[in-house]
Amino acid sequence: MPVFTPHPIHGLLVLFLLIFPIMLGVLPFQELLIVTVCKELNGTTTTLEDDYETCSQRGDVQAIAASWAISFHVFQEIPGICALIVSGHFVDVFGRKAAMFSATVSLCILSAAYLYASTTEVPLYLFYGVYTLFGLCGGIPLIRMSCLAYIVDTTEPLKRTKYFMYLDSVLALSACLAPLLSGLIAKEYGFTTVFTIQLILSCLLLVHLTFFFPSIPVKPHGDNKSIQQVFTDSVKGTITTVGAISQFPASVTLIIILIALAILTSGLQVRFLFYPAKRFGWDSLDVGSFVFFGSFLKITWLVGVLPRLMRWIGGEKVATEVFVLRVGIWFSVMGEIGYALAPNGVVFTGVAVLYSVGSVVAPTVRSLLSTMVSPSHQGRLLGSIQIFESVSALFASVAVSVLYQMTVGSFPQAVFFGMAIVMAVAATTSLIFLSKEGVAAMEMGAMPLLSSEVESSDETTEETPLLQP
Repeated sequence: MPVFTPHPIHGLLVLFLLIFPIMLGVLPFQELLIVTVCKELNGTTTTLEDDYETCSQRGDVQAIAASWAISFHVFQEIPGICALIVSGHFVDVFGRKAAMFSATVSLCILSAAYLYASTTEVPLYLFYGVYTLFGLCGGIPLIRMSCLAYIVDTTEPLKRTKYFMYLDSVLALSACLAPLLSGLIAKEYGFTTVFTIQLILSCLLLVHLTFFFPSIPVKPHGDNKSIQQVFTDSVKGTITTVGAISQFPASVTLIIILIALAILTSGLQVRFLFYPAKRFGWDSLDVGSFVFFGSFLKITWLVGVLPRLMRWIGGEKVATEVFVLRVGIWFSVMGEIGYALAPNGVVFTGVAVLYSVGSVVAPTVRSLLSTMVSPSHQGRLLGSIQIFESVSALFASVAVSVLYQMTVGSFPQAVFFGMAIVMAVAATTSLIFLSKEGVAAMEMGAMPLLSSEVESSDETTEETPLLQP
């Protein structure tokens, strides 16, 4: 059996193998949800091929399906936020591999539930339990957190931003391939085939993590602690981290930007599935093609255009990072407005060219924030940051769903204008409070504030991560 050396590429591979099957099942399950709601309203047992195009155009079906979708999201996110309190400690103490394994097990259970629902008519409320378990096991936040921490473990600070961009590119690659493939497979072979493939891929990842993934030895963190003590320490660590973040205008601004991005993500389902289905009559294959195009553009920016652009701009790199970040946010604002004003599906798809420039924002923000603690405590920092994002996304997803249900019959574009306002606030904040001097002060001042959480043996001097090819 081959033995592999720890390298950030292994973290990126696991992230792809985790996110790809998740994305593979998203659109078919949402189609299944719309058709199920439609059948319940009509009292019929017609098939997807006969029903979906008609059902997706109905405002009452859209509103009820959006309500179910948001309730599933809430049942996932509330226990997920509770899990986040201890997940940072879990990632640091038990290792990145253990966290990845936990998330993969929950994915296997979710895939099995999707498969069962595609073969047997089951009450939708049963998915409350499935999504609750998925949230308790960490879900997507734990996947991202453990992979980010693994990258920090295996990279130098100067190269970290590059791999964080690769991480976002991997997410984009998953979003590029999975929805399109799932749409093609569902159209030709049905839901059951899609969910079977999803379950098989999830199980194969468990095998990979068990036998092939090169884990990093966990550094000792003192004596064994009880669950209660772990929870108490995690809460204290989170409070300490939040306190440190709040001391610096630069870190507060970076968190505000991440919160805005989390709010943007919370509305993806409504904006790019329910809205185009109603406005343009798109099915999962159309949505998959759109996501493929948008994700391809995002990968092009992160891997191809941005590194060359950074070399061309030159100058002091931290200042250039701040400039690129601001530009990316404003392009997100213009993209949201463009989506709202698009008169047809072709123009809607074309707006993705504009919107994709905003993909440079997230990896830059995360990389700058990662310099606040040593690599061995990245889990706790990322966990604290993820709490901000998850809580914001939870409330935002409810607000977006309510807004869409209220306006779907009269002005469904309202959700896009709402997102444009959110990103405009983030952009304005970055113009006022974010500077290279503020970033330097954050890096120099955060470590002493977090010293109570960092063992002296683990303390290292971190340099500013720079955007490099």
